[in-house]
Amino acid sequence: MKKFTRDETVKILHESSIAYREKLAGRVFAVIYQDSSAGAGTAWKRIVFSESNFAHLTGVCYAEQVTPKVFFQMCCNNRLSPTKVRFRKDGVTHLKLAVLSYLAEVLYHKFWIGISLHNDVYINADYFVGDTKNRLSLGIRQTGNKDVPVSLKNQSVRDNVDVLRKVYAVYSKRVGTKEAWACVYVDEKIVHEINQDVLPQDIRDAMK
Repeated sequence: MKKFTRDETVKILHESSIAYREKLAGRVFAVIYQDSSAGAGTAWKRIVFSESNFAHLTGVCYAEQVTPKVFFQMCCNNRLSPTKVRFRKDGVTHLKLAVLSYLAEVLYHKFWIGISLHNDVYINADYFVGDTKNRLSLGIRQTGNKDVPVSLKNQSVRDNVDVLRKVYAVYSKRVGTKEAWACVYVDEKIVHEINQDVLPQDIRDAMK
């Protein structure tokens, strides 16, 4: 396991927060995937990312007491002080930092999704998504009408889920806007298998 210096950590946090802001923050994603356990053979998840989610996913502790949202803004503006960066004693911070730069792209390229095995008592995630290169797993928790990210692991998603399910397509739009869904990822080999009957009308309209 690589151990990062405080200066390296600040650089990673700055670059990753910029990418997170551009690709994820303030956006909702509709992930449409294969699910043989569902009667229709197709299921979908609604995942929402906010600026406040970022701090927890980094595993970094900051000596100055700031809110998660302010911490994110400080990362974006490159205002963190290396001397105030703290690492967890169990090494988890370094593991998260090693894959943090991949986080912003995970829903924009081929990835898998699966139901959580709940094999980590410290992580209350209902399901995970993860890249097919087996670099990271992003844990998601279901909360009412939206799901939110709660954990980032430097581990293959296949080690955290019951079954790997292929993703047909991903649509995204800004939270709180009336803009139409835009396709940000599609698997051309299997997208024709989607059972659109299980999808909301606005997503079906975007697929036309």
